[in-house]
Amino acid sequence: MSSYFQEMIFSVCLVALSLFLGSMATQIGGGANGSIAPSTFPSVIAFAIAGLSLINAVKCGWSLRRREESAHARIEGMAALAVVGFLAIATLYVLGIAYVGFELSTVAFLLVTTLYLQMLRQHTAQRSAIKVVAISAVFALVAALIIYLVFVEFLRVRF
Repeated sequence: MSSYFQEMIFSVCLVALSLFLGSMATQIGGGANGSIAPSTFPSVIAFAIAGLSLINAVKCGWSLRRREESAHARIEGMAALAVVGFLAIATLYVLGIAYVGFELSTVAFLLVTTLYLQMLRQHTAQRSAIKVVAISAVFALVAALIIYLVFVEFLRVRF
């Protein structure tokens, strides 16, 4: 099976999953009197992923039609598992917003994602686990606070 064909199938599956997550995110309640709703951030992210994946699927289809092959187009082994793991984390984030709220789920998402990405890096094993968790926790709290301030104070999103 051609690597472009594999990537095209993966991109189409990613489009479907992103559209599903985007439609779930648009159903998150909140927002009053025409203000930006709490569903805006996850919806934009999901639909952006869907759009970029669709572009990638078309690009792969075009390359298949032209019979080009690239050694870098194949997603194999750990890279495929890493993408699937990130999609699982993103799905739990969108579901978490509906059940535990934007603030808590965003902090948890950023913390888990940062730890997950650190785990995937090869040289992370040389660092102590406590240091990695501490750095990830600080990043998650600061990033979540910045996102919260941008949405609540700047964009006036009301929960």
